[in-house]
Amino acid sequence: PPRCGDAARAQAAKLLALHVEHDSRVEVAPSATARPSMRNPADATQRLEVVEVWGYVAKGQYRMRFLYIGGYSPCTLVGQEILEYGRF
Repeated sequence: PPRCGDAARAQAAKLLALHVEHDSRVEVAPSATARPSMRNPADATQRLEVVEVWGYVAKGQYRMRFLYIGGYSPCTLVGQEILEYGRF
């Protein structure tokens, strides 16, 4: 599991609840996935750890990615994104 997986899952529950206006049916997947790290756009010498978590509300699926500054403890969140996974 990714080093910041637990932190990402906790943040995912908050982000998803905010995104769906605190719907009581929010669920977060039991595991997080490490994605390829990326360079910090503001400082090319820093790497950002990317952790992906899936969430669900009723029939909706949401992919969330969280960016953490690598090498720090506790995990330092510096960015997050949420995308509804569906066909439109």
